[in-house]
Amino acid sequence: MDSVHCSKPMINWKSQNMKHAWKRFKQHAKFMFSGPLSGKAETVKCSYLLIWVGENGKDIFYAFTIADSEQDLSAYLAKFDTYVEPMATPFLPDTNFTKGTRML
Repeated sequence: MDSVHCSKPMINWKSQNMKHAWKRFKQHAKFMFSGPLSGKAETVKCSYLLIWVGENGKDIFYAFTIADSEQDLSAYLAKFDTYVEPMATPFLPDTNFTKGTRML
């Protein structure tokens, strides 16, 4: 990272609280972009983001549709925001099949 000795942002895509995990990752990434990487070009910042999201994040990213005019960091982050948002509400089944009871 061009002799920048900081911890890189990392995210666990299997987290039980994906919204919180993404929020912490995004916050750390923004600190890196406004700090040690502030002088870098937008395309370089986008590349760093794609490195930091890991293999699962890259698979998710390649499923996005991003127009040529949206090839910037804020658009990339917005796409990940919309991907993570539906996972923010945990699924709670209304039936407990192991005990044979129904939760009300």
